[in-house]
Amino acid sequence: MAKQNHYLVLGVGQKATAEEIRRRYRQLARRYHPDVNKSPDSTRRFQRINEAYEVLSDPDRRNNYDAVLGFSQQPKPASPKPKTPPNPPTQEKPKPTQTASRPQPRPKQTTTSDEIKQIMLQAERAFTQNRFREAMDKAYIVTQRQPRNASAYALLGDIYRMDG
Repeated sequence: MAKQNHYLVLGVGQKATAEEIRRRYRQLARRYHPDVNKSPDSTRRFQRINEAYEVLSDPDRRNNYDAVLGFSQQPKPASPKPKTPPNPPTQEKPKPTQTASRPQPRPKQTTTSDEIKQIMLQAERAFTQNRFREAMDKAYIVTQRQPRNASAYALLGDIYRMDG
């Protein structure tokens, strides 16, 4: 089952105000609360409504969610391509010589927090577009570079849950 868009769950538009979101949440909560609605899927639907309201009612979380969905992404201007000479000179690289019996350690990748945020944003976007493999790969990159990044582990958990 695909993850539903929070705006669709609440039945509001992307440009809805905080008051419209709150009003619609209350209507749906009264209708689908498990104590009132005895249908078998009312609990699940009520949980989705609560999750959607939690995200859309918090301005920071809503901005992040919109960015993941691509709503707030503005097209970037095309950068001019650098000109290359028609036939660049080829240089032969010297062949490495073996001086040690054990392999040299790879230099540790240093990643800024902005790069990590960008990778997580790409992973979350891939997840919302049901590209689970790509989302998983990017989340693993984040966990390797920042082992204490909780959002990467949460995303991996969501992927495994959706995958069954």
